[in-house]
Amino acid sequence: KNTSRRYPVVYHLDGNAYFDPVSASADRLLKKKKIAIDPIVVGIGYKNAYVMDSLRNRDYTFPEAHPKDSFRISGGGARFYRFIKSELKPYIEKTYRTDTTNRTIMGHSLGGYFVLYALLQDISGDRFFNHYVAASPSVSYDDDYIIKQFDRLSFENMDDRRSNLYLSTGSLEIEEDMSNSFTRFTRLLSGLNGIYLKVKIYNNMEHMGTAVLSFEDGLE
Repeated sequence: KNTSRRYPVVYHLDGNAYFDPVSASADRLLKKKKIAIDPIVVGIGYKNAYVMDSLRNRDYTFPEAHPKDSFRISGGGARFYRFIKSELKPYIEKTYRTDTTNRTIMGHSLGGYFVLYALLQDISGDRFFNHYVAASPSVSYDDDYIIKQFDRLSFENMDDRRSNLYLSTGSLEIEEDMSNSFTRFTRLLSGLNGIYLKVKIYNNMEHMGTAVLSFEDGLE
């Protein structure tokens, strides 16, 4: 109703599963004054839950998976990123009064992997998102591809623009991570200029349990 007001936008993946919890979290945090302004929440989902699993495998990953990983389709992350940036974002910003300096992307598991992929693209090019919430990201995908890409950044001069990353996992996941990939990744990120990193490890929590908790804490 206040036509002079503009709103931050939160884009979150797996909209079929998480739109209601994320929206409820935003309302709850606003009422508790944990956030200053109510965001526009955009859930990116699929036609139905039956096609979601295969299509999220396609859209949230890059590069294509190795045959040993048994993904029927994969590697469409670059195209999906372009879709969000070139098709979805213009529609949202044309339709609603958005704060174009305050965009967040959130995802869990492979969705968390895509969040990190988006961060990598933003650092390497035009900054699109400002805030990133990666819940239990599948950083070991494709033999640690995303870790290796960020490791290359550590040898480059990153600019002064800051990206805020909320990175989470469950303590039970860490116990099962034989390659220690999450811990190695957080150490790597801690040494990069231009990324403000906050890491949360949820006690006694397994992979699927971290999603909603991470989204709410990440919003805050």
